[in-house]
Amino acid sequence: NVTSLDGLAPVITKQDERYLASWYRPEGGAWESLADGGCGFQCKAFRRLHSDITLFRTWRFAPPDTLLFEEKIEGSSRVQFESRVCLGDAKWGAIEKSAEASAGKLRWQGEDGSSAEMSVRTPPGVGMDIRPSTFLPEYGIEKNGRSLLLNGSQQLPFSWSIEWGLRKAA
Repeated sequence: NVTSLDGLAPVITKQDERYLASWYRPEGGAWESLADGGCGFQCKAFRRLHSDITLFRTWRFAPPDTLLFEEKIEGSSRVQFESRVCLGDAKWGAIEKSAEASAGKLRWQGEDGSSAEMSVRTPPGVGMDIRPSTFLPEYGIEKNGRSLLLNGSQQLPFSWSIEWGLRKAA
């Protein structure tokens, strides 16, 4: 997925770098192995918006069949948040909104009986929608698909998460 704040992605294309002052270029990120076997990524690239913004992402597996993702964005300003999660061309169902307005589920069922359930939790005020998009299943090949779009105005700090429950066919 990719997150943007106030319309800015965390990266600048190589072609555009030469037109920008060095202070504006995003700082790199740092990967780390977590004690529980997961991995984390820290990104300071949004500091070109406000000097105190840092994005943290973690991925963890929870036995036997669950993948957990969390994104935390620290800082003190108000931002327009947007994140897109690629769904590819898989036939994910419609978003099932829960009674809790900031949560939703999507389900997928494979022809062989395997399945996946994606549970998304966002802060209040973040909308959830599925939109047409394109994706690259391999280098040089572009296909039509869909993306999960999360967006809304948010006061930093905040976090959001996705939990994927993966089931093999019986």
